[in-house]
This record gives sequence, C-alpha cells and structure tokens, in this order.
Amino acid sequence: MDLETIVAQKIADMRASRKLTYQQLADLMRSEGVEIHPSAIQKSEKSGRQMKLSELMAITRIFGISIGDLLGENPIEVNKTYESTAYRVRELADELSNLLKILPRN
Repeated sequence: MDLETIVAQKIADMRASRKLTYQQLADLMRSEGVEIHPSAIQKSEKSGRQMKLSELMAITRIFGISIGDLLGENPIEVNKTYESTAYRVRELADELSNLLKILPRN
C-alpha cells in the first residue's frame, strides 16, 4: 500500500470514528487556518487527491496525533520515500542551476 493510501485511510478512519462529516472536518481545518472544501477531503479519502502539507498538519492538530502517526507505522518506508524525494529535489536543483548558467542575462 502506498503512502497516500495509508494516510487517506487513516484520515477516513479517524473522521468516521469521531462521527465527523466532511463539512465538520473542513470547518475544523478552517479553524486551524486551512481553507479546504469538504469535497477536497472526500477526494483525498476516496480518489487519491494528494493533501498539502498544511492540510496534513491541521489534521494532526485536530486529531491530536503526530505526523509520524499519520504517515503510518513503518517509519523505514516513510524514510525511504523521503530520501528518494530529497535526492530527486537535489537533482532538479542542480539541473536548474546548470540551466541558469547558460541562459542569457538581461
């Protein structure tokens, strides 16, 4: 199971266990400073919409859990995902730097 699916299932489970509607969770997230439509929460749970970091952080505050708890019980797998993403970001930054060197300057 991929990380997005794990997070989506945990959010759905926590929301359901507290008997919160999508609207109620959206209202709670707004109180945490995150503007989100209830349908965006539903899409995140059901259709694989990727949540923004600010949305995930609001979820952790609302449900009183850590980001690690939200990401799953396998920190090694989460770390591998983070490391591969960080590596790719470094590669892209290097490519951008090289491109900027060859672009004409105004």
